[in-house]
Amino acid sequence: MSGISVLFLQDNGINESLAVTELAAVLESRGHRVALLIERDEGRRFEESVRREQPGLVVVPCNVYAQGYVLDLVSRVRRWLPGTPVLVGGTHPTFSPGFIREEPIDLQLVGEADIAVPDLADRLAAGTPVTGIPGIWVKDASGNVTETGPAPRVEDLDSLPLPHRSLYYRYAYQARFPWKKFTTGRGCANDCAFCYNHFVREVYGGRHFVRRKSPSRVLAEVADVARRSRLEWVHFADDLFVTDLGWLEEFSRVYPASFRLPFSCNSSADRLNERAAELLARAGCRVVAMGVETADEAFRIRLMNKPATDRVLQTAADNVHRHGMKLVVFVMLGLPGERPEQAAATLRLARKLKADATRLMMAVPLPGTRMTQQAAEQGYIDESIAGDFDAAVDFIQDPFGPYYRLDEPGAIETLGNLAPWASRVPSPEVMASLARRIPRWASRPFRLWMSFQEKRIFGFSLSDGLRYYLHVGNPMRRTTNYVTLI
Repeated sequence: MSGISVLFLQDNGINESLAVTELAAVLESRGHRVALLIERDEGRRFEESVRREQPGLVVVPCNVYAQGYVLDLVSRVRRWLPGTPVLVGGTHPTFSPGFIREEPIDLQLVGEADIAVPDLADRLAAGTPVTGIPGIWVKDASGNVTETGPAPRVEDLDSLPLPHRSLYYRYAYQARFPWKKFTTGRGCANDCAFCYNHFVREVYGGRHFVRRKSPSRVLAEVADVARRSRLEWVHFADDLFVTDLGWLEEFSRVYPASFRLPFSCNSSADRLNERAAELLARAGCRVVAMGVETADEAFRIRLMNKPATDRVLQTAADNVHRHGMKLVVFVMLGLPGERPEQAAATLRLARKLKADATRLMMAVPLPGTRMTQQAAEQGYIDESIAGDFDAAVDFIQDPFGPYYRLDEPGAIETLGNLAPWASRVPSPEVMASLARRIPRWASRPFRLWMSFQEKRIFGFSLSDGLRYYLHVGNPMRRTTNYVTLI
């Protein structure tokens, strides 16, 4: 049996999906050919490029917050390639299985892709019916849907072939960009009330879903990318890199023995104890990012389910700095009911923690989460949006917010746009008063500075950053690729 050609389509290179590269490698190992096209980079050639590939299967990753774009894209592809099956997968169809009932969708992946999609490609290559594959939901011409539950998962991540990272390198700027991301596992051990990790648990029956690659496997992936492209900085994009101190201790021995590449990673504050910080620094970590979210300690712990008091945050920040690493903090503005004074206090807390950079985003109402449901009960968002993934915010159309109903959304947005300067004002009350006087439109050009502020600590040049920015555009248009789902 000869394989088929599988074509991946996505909107923007900033949404590079490591799950797609892992799936592409499995497909190649089964004898199928793979390619990827990015619409923003193809521009006016996009339709022509899609037709030229003559795929036997088109796969469209669909993240939460990008469903509107995907519906339009699938409609276009069905006009351009009549009769070619188009599969949507990722967070949105997994968390909202009813998505398949939208008019242009005929094939939908629910769950992880590594087993289900290659099985689908095999059947298409053999010319056999595609119904009955676990995780592949099929809609017939009459609108009837065959549901098959979630796709099976790969438990041993080391058993997968090395990710097909060259899939993205057809675009030279992707290969030349010196900062590249990797994952050391799948899943998150935390259960934050604003995040979709608990949906993954629900899809798979509540089972513990954190799996980790061995340190030697992680090294093999880094070495493979270093052979194929420019690589000067490694970022481990796992939700939590610091989970198992035994794993981290082994990693701290083998990584610096193999590479002199600096790396960055994510952790929660409660896991950044003295020992963890010591091992990270020994391994070669230069930057640690942790979630702070808000200066309101009670909201953070009770409503966001983040077990980090202000003292825990300060201790974690001190541990990071004491071991010579830089600190990036994640914060949210525009939380349900938030006043400008509260948002200003959050920016001030980031400064108190001596954060080297602040990664800021507006709080986004993710349907079905505890935080969103409570916001709906209090009137900060419509009940219909709070429970319907298909009505979720579309980041591609509205990339910044605020998204909840607030008394002073303009002041909140202005604080976000001017965050690096606003955080220097000692009094949150004064900071909020100034934000009320500055029109939001006048503050918007200053958003870009936050990207420069953050990227500066990763050591790549201004020319590298500008080249990448010219290709991907507004960094706020990132739709958040979940590392487990395509």
